[in-house]
Amino acid sequence: MKPFSLFATLGLITGCLLQGVSPSAAQSHPATQGDSAKPITVTMEAVKSAARAPANNQPRILISSNPIPVSRMARHGQIDVEKQKYALYLPASPSYSTQNRSGDNENNASSLLFVDENGDGLLTSEESRFANMPLRIGDHMFVVESIASDGSAITLRPSAMPLRGLLTGRACPPFSYKTLSGDPISLASLKGKAFLIDIWSYT
Repeated sequence: MKPFSLFATLGLITGCLLQGVSPSAAQSHPATQGDSAKPITVTMEAVKSAARAPANNQPRILISSNPIPVSRMARHGQIDVEKQKYALYLPASPSYSTQNRSGDNENNASSLLFVDENGDGLLTSEESRFANMPLRIGDHMFVVESIASDGSAITLRPSAMPLRGLLTGRACPPFSYKTLSGDPISLASLKGKAFLIDIWSYT
């Protein structure tokens, strides 16, 4: 595996500090969370706020360096995962879709959605995903099967794909790669240790 392939494994993350998180927890997901699980439809209600962000500004929202208050979102819903409630949000848009018709992820045309992972009412770029990409909620993975064109519902299907994406305070996804000196390193080899992953470049 190439030295910088870790970037693709962990997703679009510039750095991660893991403290007090058991590396082995990344492999403890119940087998029932598989691709054959029944889809879950989340009702998305309108956010009652006058501070809503304008439609068609997904790129601006995604690159924002400041957390976005949930009051600026257009719709919100709730899903229970492992007895914990998570809030889902959609920004304003003329219509919603899971299709990326642009053909590349740099100009992703699928809808942007947010999961307020820590429940603080503020949304960050790390809590956002495009609808055509795998979605992490807590320590489980989902596929966004559909979004109603008016944003009134999101259908998610639990997936058995490996855990991916980094979230503060949650289990780290499994990874394996070689350092620039050729030494192998993996999550398993770091079990029981606190460590810092600093992804500073990729090619």
